[in-house]
Amino acid sequence: MTPVENIRQALRRSLDFHGRAARAEYWWFTLAWAILASAAAAFDIFVLHADLGADQQSGRALPVAISLTLIPHLSLSIRRLHDQNMRGWWWLMTLLPYVGILIHLSWMTRIGTQGENRFGADPLPEPENPTRYY
Repeated sequence: MTPVENIRQALRRSLDFHGRAARAEYWWFTLAWAILASAAAAFDIFVLHADLGADQQSGRALPVAISLTLIPHLSLSIRRLHDQNMRGWWWLMTLLPYVGILIHLSWMTRIGTQGENRFGADPLPEPENPTRYY
């Protein structure tokens, strides 16, 4: 799938906490989220003259951007955990100060279980056999 298709897939399934998600879907959506949040912060700083360092409530665009993408990113993270045959409740590890986000990032970079697991079919297509000749 292309990057745009991965982002669309994540948005289409933004309220779906079941099933599995591939690494590419997670990371392309995360990149799109980072670009959106950066653009919203830049808008707050340069257009609305908000001082985000002193008072995060002074900006308007950044809180809106985060609010709009919070649930889709949460569901995508949980489906990504499902891809590794882990329950979604493990996402709560992210709430641990400092170490939680590092654990979460390491989980998001790991390869998912190949084939079907208890959360559904493998989100990746079946690889072609490189030893097969015609």
